[in-house]
Amino acid sequence: MLVSCFTNSFVPHSVEQALPRIKAAGLEHVEIALRRAGDPAAGPEPPDEALLDRWQQLLADLDLNVASASIMSGDPRSSEVQTITLDKLRMAARLGARIAVANAGEADNPEEKELLYAFHRRTGDLAGELGLTVAFETHPGLCESW
Repeated sequence: MLVSCFTNSFVPHSVEQALPRIKAAGLEHVEIALRRAGDPAAGPEPPDEALLDRWQQLLADLDLNVASASIMSGDPRSSEVQTITLDKLRMAARLGARIAVANAGEADNPEEKELLYAFHRRTGDLAGELGLTVAFETHPGLCESW
């Protein structure tokens, strides 16, 4: 059986602070939030190369596996957020995740809905190339209804 803990469960602590706590709880798998700051409200900025390297080393030192990664980065209608999300998808694969958790977004009209669908197709294509599955959160918008 695979059980993991989301690093956001330890907010306002950073990912680096959360990982030892997850290991201390007896778990071997994590869902890692791909963001720089400890507070998710601080912004969607992805980790830089140096931070990713530190996380990889810490994961190895703690013998933790990344089961999934949160690649949520804000409103996916934004081209900037789309770029960040695709970058985070690549980071998720680098860390060994097999599942990437994303925000499907909200569409206020048919044009926005098509924009989101086009982006999700691009995301799915890249995820397939990387060996990842994308799972959408059940947030308001396209995936609001469970």
